[in-house]
Amino acid sequence: MLISGAAFSQQITKKETINKLLLGKTWKADYGMMNGMKIEKLGQMKSLEYTFKADKTYVLSPDRTGNWGYNAKNKNIELFQGGVLRSVITTLNSKQVVMILIPDKTAPKGVKSLQIFFKPKA
Repeated sequence: MLISGAAFSQQITKKETINKLLLGKTWKADYGMMNGMKIEKLGQMKSLEYTFKADKTYVLSPDRTGNWGYNAKNKNIELFQGGVLRSVITTLNSKQVVMILIPDKTAPKGVKSLQIFFKPKA
């Protein structure tokens, strides 16, 4: 994965919200925001799909898995792969998940933040 800025504007505060809106559902990438500009052509990221499970694991299509956890202090959901924080869900509602990707070594230097907006898979 690539990128992230880290200003969290919306907070996820209720366990019931997480259980009802996130678990057992598959979320498909819709569009992205990079450095404040909307990106509708996501290339390979367009095929991103996350399915979240009650055992605090997730499947990232097509063949990656990871763990997720609620961060009560920051009021967001953190996604890990191999014990490394890869992304953070800052917004969760019935129509949208907003995820900020955390930068890694492959991230282009000019990209300061990348948000991916997901919609429920039909």
